[in-house]
Amino acid sequence: MKIKSLNILKVIVKLIKLILVVSISVIFGIFVKTYFINIFHVPTTSMQDLIMPHDYILVNKSKNQDFPTKGDVICFKLDEYSKKPLIKRCIATPNDTVIFNVENIIINGVGDSLMYSSGSHRMKINAVRYNSIDSNLFKMGKLVIPSEGSSVYIDLLNYKFYENIILRYEKQDIHEKDGEIFINESAASNYTFKYNYYFVMGDNRAYSIDSRHFGPIPESAIIGEATHVLFSWSKNNPFFIGRIFKKIQ
Repeated sequence: MKIKSLNILKVIVKLIKLILVVSISVIFGIFVKTYFINIFHVPTTSMQDLIMPHDYILVNKSKNQDFPTKGDVICFKLDEYSKKPLIKRCIATPNDTVIFNVENIIINGVGDSLMYSSGSHRMKINAVRYNSIDSNLFKMGKLVIPSEGSSVYIDLLNYKFYENIILRYEKQDIHEKDGEIFINESAASNYTFKYNYYFVMGDNRAYSIDSRHFGPIPESAIIGEATHVLFSWSKNNPFFIGRIFKKIQ
């Protein structure tokens, strides 16, 4: 009877150890996923040829002080536009100036050198059809990407560029009436922003919904940097060996 009791006790101890190991592993996994890395699936062609549809992307969530900088490929979440996180390239950071013309984008007075898409995908930026701010980008002149504490001039030409972020992220009322801009019911020509914002675009610019559509994104929406293609998986190509742990740059 004593031997049987000892055996039962050993089984209970092993079970407790197993539960502890599994619990610690799950907690550690949640901790790593929450604060350090995560994996996201890419369903679209907006970053082709760098990132292909059905790629699974490793995202580094441990942001340093300088992140993101121009050229970084970032993962972010805009609940009002997509249920899933989006991956685009950061092309302008807070306080940068951006001018759109038919051929390219001028950032801080320099023509955009971040035309990453190749072949037939490298098209003029006005080849895209959107229903938001994009149709007016060429008329807006020089646009400033807002930074925390910066005062930005707003007029009838650039109003649509800033309207969404002031309403949605700054939580202030803004509207146009009789040729004037009103912020919180007061006529205004400037607004001082509370947060930092970033302008993002897909490398495959002819087929990307990005900041040309929804405007600059707030820093709070950024999840982290897309660093590697972990693997690629689809019905037609179940396991593409050549893309395993491919660096994103």
